[in-house]
Amino acid sequence: MLALGAASLIPSCSPTAETRAQVLLVVDTDLPLAGSTDVVRVAAMDTLRVEVLSGESVLETRDLVLVDPSNWPLTLGVVSRARLRLRLFQARLVRPELTVDRLVDVQATGSGVERLRVTLSGDCFGRATDLASSTTCISMEQPEAKASEGIVADDGSPTRAASWRFAKDAPCTGEHDPLRPCVPGGFDVLGDVGLASMPTRRNEPLPLRTVVVSPFRMDRTEVTVGRFNSMLRAGLLSTSERPQERVTTSESRAYCTFVGETDSSADVLPLNCVSVGLARAVCAASGGRLPTEAEWEHAARRGDGRIYPWGNDGPSCCTTSVSRSPFASIPAGCPRGPVEPAGSHIGSGGTCPGGGDVSRDGIVDLGGSLAELTADDFRPVAECFPSGLLFDPKCVVTGRGPFVRKGTDWTAGAARTRAAYRGESTGLDVTGGFRCVYPEPAP
Repeated sequence: MLALGAASLIPSCSPTAETRAQVLLVVDTDLPLAGSTDVVRVAAMDTLRVEVLSGESVLETRDLVLVDPSNWPLTLGVVSRARLRLRLFQARLVRPELTVDRLVDVQATGSGVERLRVTLSGDCFGRATDLASSTTCISMEQPEAKASEGIVADDGSPTRAASWRFAKDAPCTGEHDPLRPCVPGGFDVLGDVGLASMPTRRNEPLPLRTVVVSPFRMDRTEVTVGRFNSMLRAGLLSTSERPQERVTTSESRAYCTFVGETDSSADVLPLNCVSVGLARAVCAASGGRLPTEAEWEHAARRGDGRIYPWGNDGPSCCTTSVSRSPFASIPAGCPRGPVEPAGSHIGSGGTCPGGGDVSRDGIVDLGGSLAELTADDFRPVAECFPSGLLFDPKCVVTGRGPFVRKGTDWTAGAARTRAAYRGESTGLDVTGGFRCVYPEPAP
């Protein structure tokens, strides 16, 4: 227990409270902790910051490292009255977007000891306390409650740690499809502070975004030339448009992978030089659609905060298809050449970190090969996504582009293989392709 005076934060060795006006404030959380098992790792907290306030001024601060569920709930002894600011976060990444921030006004009402309880909820990720108005987030239903609200009588119950409804993955329920693996849904964090130095404000994947994504299925590979030709032969596409026909330069057309619906020589290559409209048509004819940026990044990282789709080991020439540009004046160290067949960097004889460009769910080429179209308009993150927890977010400002494209491509440098990297596209790129997502369970 910690005893808090009117202006100090003092460790207390006594298990019993003094017989005077006092509140024992029991602080709990429904979030998972760093010591919890079988939880979404990016939601696991480890540090509680307790501040004693006078109005908006901080009188004293204590950071408590509480990684084990057995450390919770924590009891604070408040003598007479106190204003406390409680912030729960991960010490390795102290960001307001990933902090649960709770303001609590407590006051003893009698001469004895009163036990009260507050719970720091994951519903309040990224919602900052307003000290001037004394408002604070309590839950999804009360994002701007008074600091005196949400304080209940303590019933002595054990901790609620890891009971948050998004503390664990939302599992897939349909049958396994190796061509369209299911990506479990759940909580995730989009963005990467490691990309904060990108040269343009629009490219910076900050602020971070806390999201909840529903389960979905995703193409294991980018749409290939062979798949597109099969759809043409089966009469599944209502559009007469063909890849590359709108590409204007002969130099670019030379690197377009579609060479005609009767020519199967390029069937194993991912399809590029595709307009946004044609990509949408292919997905619709397949029973799907283009992924949102949140879905794409969730598929690449899926709740464990990994830097790359295959993990945290940096990329190499065998890990993923990058740095192969035949246009580069300075060789990047990887073999030069055109786009490679889909799935060329799986396993590689066990010599590549993580076994190649393969995600947790068996989806390939999210790191390299072709950069991939999404359904989101390309806008600065702060412009399109409000603070707080977002559910299946999608950025649509005009719906006419440019659009976010995720991942990097066979010509680009390895630095862009980070899963949070975001570029822009209007389609028709020799370096750009797409894959589709589908509902789960499949209809």
